[in-house]
Amino acid sequence: MKNSRLEVIEIEDIKVSVQRKNIKNMYLRVKAERGEVKISAPLSMNRDRIVRFIYSKLPWIRQHLASGKEKEIPKEINYLTGDTVKLWGQKYSLVVQPKISGSKVCVQGEQVILKAPVDSTFEEREKIWQDFCRAELKKRIPGLISKWEPAMGVQVYQWNVKKMKTRWGSCNIAKKRIWLSLMLAQKPKECLEEVVVHEMVHLLEAGHNKRFYGYMDRFLPQWRLWDQWLKQIV
Repeated sequence: MKNSRLEVIEIEDIKVSVQRKNIKNMYLRVKAERGEVKISAPLSMNRDRIVRFIYSKLPWIRQHLASGKEKEIPKEINYLTGDTVKLWGQKYSLVVQPKISGSKVCVQGEQVILKAPVDSTFEEREKIWQDFCRAELKKRIPGLISKWEPAMGVQVYQWNVKKMKTRWGSCNIAKKRIWLSLMLAQKPKECLEEVVVHEMVHLLEAGHNKRFYGYMDRFLPQWRLWDQWLKQIV
């Protein structure tokens, strides 16, 4: 095919066929019945970015390879006007506007306005958006921790937000520190609360056992519904 290149990238035990085409966005498709994982990527996209994308989707890939059904994941965004971004479970049309210096993100109706330098790179626009999402999370997390500490009889000494490839959160029991995934800003606000409670319950019970889930049922009876929302792709 003209203007097309094929490459196979192997990540852990999974082989991914990468077809470079004259397209704008990257697409991932799993053909589980054949055990195939395929990506269509823009001709100009570098290999490192594709590898990072594959690593970020490994749990999803493994889940759907095991399901035996063909699935296509929504396209990756390039942070350009016309792309779709998600915030608190809602989809917004992205509008990128030039800014002489600095950067800014604001939500206006059904649009997210991302202001960035005219010559900004994908990585720079991605960072602007992720910094905004991190700030949104940090506005809400303290209130949730304060809400649940007295109810659960525990204390969180430290918390933070970071990019995670395969988890929504983690807990260091000895240091009473929890980490929360940056991706939670894309999910409904209830999902953030479910993950905060989940990690705080680990301060009462380290393992995922009957006692742990008993605490979850006691403190947050609807947690299973919110956990399902976390697993939804769209």
